[in-house]
Amino acid sequence: MEKITIASYTPYLKDVDDAILKKYLVNEGANVEIVSWDNKQYDWLSRDLVIIRSTWDYHERLDEYVQWLEYLKSKKIKVYNNVDIVLNNIYKNKQIEWLKKNNIKIMPCEIFSKEQKEGMHKPEKNIVETIKKYFPDKVNKSLFVVKPTVSARSNNTYLIDPFNINNDPLAHITKNCDEVFNELLNKFTDRGIILQEFGKGIKDGEYGMVFLNGVLVQTVVKKPGKIYGQKEKEAINDVPEKLEIFAKEIVSKLDSNKVLIARVDAILENEEPTLMELELAEPNIYIRATDKVGLNIYDPNWYLPKVEEVGCKNQKLIDFAKNIIERSKQ
Repeated sequence: MEKITIASYTPYLKDVDDAILKKYLVNEGANVEIVSWDNKQYDWLSRDLVIIRSTWDYHERLDEYVQWLEYLKSKKIKVYNNVDIVLNNIYKNKQIEWLKKNNIKIMPCEIFSKEQKEGMHKPEKNIVETIKKYFPDKVNKSLFVVKPTVSARSNNTYLIDPFNINNDPLAHITKNCDEVFNELLNKFTDRGIILQEFGKGIKDGEYGMVFLNGVLVQTVVKKPGKIYGQKEKEAINDVPEKLEIFAKEIVSKLDSNKVLIARVDAILENEEPTLMELELAEPNIYIRATDKVGLNIYDPNWYLPKVEEVGCKNQKLIDFAKNIIERSKQ
């Protein structure tokens, strides 16, 4: 019997996606445990495979999290996604470098640091002058997003309007652009910050396309204040064809021997597919929608019993579970 651990963190040990994944794996004969990544009493060496899933506090404890990943790697513990893949995805400057190298269309962005770091620019005296130098064709035309190179859940992420062009009173614009820009530069000197053009296409929806073992299994559409596709009745099947082709091309460039789970977040910007994020570290994969066990997805007390009661019968997820077990044997 293969021993598989799903790595989470304490507040999410009852995450419904992880519970569903565990059920599928158990149905295929695996011994499965869901454990917080920072559980120092846990015997990681006793397991055949670790799947990094809902470790969603890593950005708050980055050094400790990286040490844990490096420990797994040093002990030659089989991990998916591969530890190096995860680390290169956590540090968005490394991800951006990979995306540009592979000619994947992303929103224009640059990395800045007050220190002279490889691959990072030293900013000009203020945000406007910085944009004029590095985004000359966006002057007086665009809003921008500024955030650390390591972030999650939009922490320390700000939408700014350096040229006062926004006319939408509902937009959550952060005032004092220079103050925010300098605050992040000073706070994240060790890792740098990202300055990126804001995608206007986001208002029409950001498509999160979930790939498990290279197969597209689920898409959700995120719009301001709402996520569509989390519930069975909202499942999204009409992804624009050009976006689906775009996502599949990106996934085809990944090393399938190192990547098990991926989510491609993309928009149509001026009708062109544009990547917003390639999530390989610990993406929310929404398999509760694929599985179609229940509707009230955010209430574990209601949902988890349903996972046990209803047979997990989605063929894509069955195939995914079988693939995980095969990988654990290799």
